Amino acid sequence: MSAVQRTACACAFVLFFAFPAAGQAPEGFYDFSVAGRSLDTIDELGVTGSPIDVDPVTWRLAVNGAAARKPMSLSYDELAAMPRVNRVSLLICPEFFEDVAEWGGVPIADLLALAGVSPSWKEIVVTSVDGYPAVFSRAEVDAHVFFVALTVNGQVLPKEHGFPARLVAEGLLGGRWVKWIASIEVR
Repeated sequence: MSAVQRTACACAFVLFFAFPAAGQAPEGFYDFSVAGRSLDTIDELGVTGSPIDVDPVTWRLAVNGAAARKPMSLSYDELAAMPRVNRVSLLICPEFFEDVAEWGGVPIADLLALAGVSPSWKEIVVTSVDGYPAVFSRAEVDAHVFFVALTVNGQVLPKEHGFPARLVAEGLLGGRWVKWIASIEVR
């Protein structure tokens, strides 16, 4: 099964922009505000794709690329020991679900700083353990809150939601919230 097939939300995202139907709107049209919305329980959160078993003992998060002057590879324990943010965010997978949850994790900006990223970097590519990528321009990263989530609603991320690590990209559609992250390439 290909990475695109495994994520129905990503398929909807691609089809949505390639062949917009009457009444559908681009990403900027959605209201990502969580005001007035209550948290969904973990059991209520939408699930796309088939969960992947990842061994946290051998798993590593690579932060590398042409713009990373100090490429690094972090273990789960090293990532979990870093300072974290907790944010209530809205995850929208058009035509499938809208979920409100509190995600906790390490800001992408902190990871880029540790990797000694060149000030002239242009984009990041976040890739899952099975090769599913999402590309983000620097303008997107600067305009939105990005972090590598390790928890949801105060609990360790379940594998259905991307254990050991999942991207949270507030204000962007869910097909780009990469689950089971393996690397962040900085170009």
